[in-house]
Amino acid sequence: MESVTPVDLVVMSINLDKLEQPIKHFLDKISMEIRNLTNIANYSVLETLDGLYQKHQTRNDTLYKFIKDAQTA
Repeated sequence: MESVTPVDLVVMSINLDKLEQPIKHFLDKISMEIRNLTNIANYSVLETLDGLYQKHQTRNDTLYKFIKDAQTA
């Protein structure tokens, strides 16, 4: 088994530091895409509910208020 020297540890640390920023950037991009997809999905559901409400002219004012409040949020 090889022993790890202090120089090896410094080199490993430098290499890890070089990776930190690209990894953080990558994870930030993934997080942003997840938020975008969630917003699109939520908007689609609300549009569908609003369309059903308009089509059937349901007189459920609580549901209609919920849909409108969620769309403006």
